[in-house]
Amino acid sequence: MSFPERFRELVASSGLTQKELANALGLSEGAIVNYKRDRVPKADELVAIANHFGITVDWLLAIKAAMRTWLEKI
Repeated sequence: MSFPERFRELVASSGLTQKELANALGLSEGAIVNYKRDRVPKADELVAIANHFGITVDWLLAIKAAMRTWLEKI
């Protein structure tokens, strides 16, 4: 699962509108739309998102899944 997929899942389950989430995170509504599509946030924004939802940046970026795929190739 990619970042946009995970982010869309979090937003949907939060019950917040894009505008409410943007305000809570100190971001623009356009940024939320971009993250749901294909853009990955800057590091400080990733931390803010992770903190807001009580998850890790690793989970958001699917780092363990990516490492597992990479290790399977070697």
